[in-house]
Amino acid sequence: MKKISLPCILFLFIFQMNLNFAQENNSLQIKPTETPEISGGAEVFRIIQKAISSGDYSFANFGDGVKSNISRVEKSAGGGIFTIEGIDFDGNATASGYYSTPPDPIAAAGPTQVVSVVNTTIEWYTKAGVNENTQRLGKNASTEVGSFFESLSPLTGTFDPKVIYDQYDGRFVVVTLEQTDTSEGGADNTSRILVAVSDDDDPNGTWYFHAIDSKITISMIDHWADYPGLAIDDSAVYITANMYEFAADGGGYGGQRLWIIDKTPFYSGGAASVSIYDPFTAAGVGGFASTSQPAHMFGTAPTGVGTFLAYYSGLTDGTNEYVGVIRVDDPLGTPVFSNQFVFAGDIDLTDSTSLPDAPQKDTSATVEVNDRRTLNAVWRDDFLWVSTTLIPSSGDDMGQSTAHWFKIHTATLSSLAMDDQGNVGGEDIATDTYTFMPSLAVNGNETMVIGFSASSATMYPGAYFAGRLMGDTPGTVGALGVLRSGLDYHVRTFGGSRNRWGDYSGMSLDPSDGTKFWAFNEYAINRGTVFGGEDGRWGTAFGEIPVDVIPVELTSFTVRIVDRNVELKWTTATETNNMGFDVERSINDEAFTKIGFVPGYGTVAETKSYVYVDRNISGSISYRLKQIDFDGSFTYSNVVEVSSQIEFTFKLAQNYPNPFNPETKISYSIPYEARVKLSVFNPIGEVVTELINEVQSPDFYEVVWNAENVTSGIYFYTVEVVPLNGESRYRESKKMVLMK
Repeated sequence: MKKISLPCILFLFIFQMNLNFAQENNSLQIKPTETPEISGGAEVFRIIQKAISSGDYSFANFGDGVKSNISRVEKSAGGGIFTIEGIDFDGNATASGYYSTPPDPIAAAGPTQVVSVVNTTIEWYTKAGVNENTQRLGKNASTEVGSFFESLSPLTGTFDPKVIYDQYDGRFVVVTLEQTDTSEGGADNTSRILVAVSDDDDPNGTWYFHAIDSKITISMIDHWADYPGLAIDDSAVYITANMYEFAADGGGYGGQRLWIIDKTPFYSGGAASVSIYDPFTAAGVGGFASTSQPAHMFGTAPTGVGTFLAYYSGLTDGTNEYVGVIRVDDPLGTPVFSNQFVFAGDIDLTDSTSLPDAPQKDTSATVEVNDRRTLNAVWRDDFLWVSTTLIPSSGDDMGQSTAHWFKIHTATLSSLAMDDQGNVGGEDIATDTYTFMPSLAVNGNETMVIGFSASSATMYPGAYFAGRLMGDTPGTVGALGVLRSGLDYHVRTFGGSRNRWGDYSGMSLDPSDGTKFWAFNEYAINRGTVFGGEDGRWGTAFGEIPVDVIPVELTSFTVRIVDRNVELKWTTATETNNMGFDVERSINDEAFTKIGFVPGYGTVAETKSYVYVDRNISGSISYRLKQIDFDGSFTYSNVVEVSSQIEFTFKLAQNYPNPFNPETKISYSIPYEARVKLSVFNPIGEVVTELINEVQSPDFYEVVWNAENVTSGIYFYTVEVVPLNGESRYRESKKMVLMK
């Protein structure tokens, strides 16, 4: 009988479970852990609009904002990537007329420009970093004139903007939201989705605009749209939004809606053809409607498929978690919606109904990480990639809010299955680092890059990224790269209860070559601009990420005591542009110092193993690796620790090398504090040099003798030890040969 290995049995079991779940998902008792919260952009927007309506201009900025003192175009420190400094807290206030937070940073790369939107402003830059436009999206405190959406007569400032590049038609697509909320059941309450598309791949040209009335009656109560999702395929634009009752009507959550825009008339400047749907009800998902993100489609989709709506929000049956996927077929005809729950395993501590907020350096105030909603989705080549934030149920990141990615196989549409997934922990940045607000993009080589925010008790909130190459170890990403490190702590609540951050980030594929990526995210800059007793400020940055700067994937790094030495071992799954590793050591919590260098293998797609031995070390010892690329950029590994207590004795070791020319090392150890004299003699007993003559503590010592000015021959070295505690003296000699 042919034997089947345990891994094969597990694979078959998981495959069968996925098949069963796909066939029987309607009978599963699966529900989300959380109900979607109102977005940070909407929360602050409503505070500002209420203040403006009452004549309170404490949030206003009618002067010239001052950009933070940061180079606009530079190499990111430690990341080795080309970056462009985007708009910041004060610059955004200058553009829009009032301060706002969070920035809700997202951007898209075109062939020659990168376009970004934050809460109230749109910008675009050449890829060399030249700013070509900075413009408010909607109305400031007094007028809509001069705004990007001026032709749609915006009623207010806007919130929750998003931008995407349509690689099928070479266009940028922008959406943003506006809302007025005046009275219970008030006919003058409004909600609109403002949409714009460029007429070609240059944002400096013509744009076409359309306003969607998103005030929807659900169960006889009017609702407004919040937190849009945005995606495209070859024929349509997809927009999702969470629906909430107007404040005076209770503010309750009313589910999701999907708007589908036919590209054909809209992209040519004609009247947009827009249809609205309730995808969860249409797909037969009863009892809840979570935050879904439509997938940005690439290539040729399966016949009849428009896009996939991915949702998570902690979907669980009480033991295991699932990703919900609603497939949208025939989007411009009579759409058909079908739902599946894809088994993910026990990956999330869903007993904790909310994600723990992230600590930050120098303050007890934490950073809001929001909830478990899906943040973006991408489909290409039969795989659906999805990003979210959760609380890992095991591993180094257990109990911490942590960015997470899913890779779902869609080749068999009736039976979707989890192909791979993994956490993006921040332990190689700092201990107990929280990672959140992730966004991802995927190229045609199945390389995935994920960008995210990170913060810990020993670091300020910053912007980071990690890459994953096809063939990497399942469930892993490479070492973390730096887009921008945080410069200060951030506290800015605008009178609310939450220190808002996010609510998302941007990662896009560069259409000019289809392989490299552009990240866009926020980070904490130096505090300033005090009002309301708070002074936190955010900045934003773009980063160009070629595949060849995706960091080396370090799959293991271990340490152990071997005899009197410390042995370090590490393994890489792949290497890109890897010059090698500095080995750094800290003894008894002192600063890390370099103790050696181990060359790398450059660029390889196969496993490589390394060993480094640190000899005769005692104490509480920490090690880390500094992986260095050929261009000088670097990343640090996680820190490993070991305790080595060596019992020192009187010992004089043979010099090494021997014979030598012109340098050799002489090693010895002493068990007591003593006066030590180390001398070199010639064959007739004359002193050639005295290398050491001092009081030393018990330890292992290594001395280098350079005999460059000494003739070839036989020499003797002698150590004389006089303990200060009255113990017996120690003296020993050994022979060495200088051969020139």
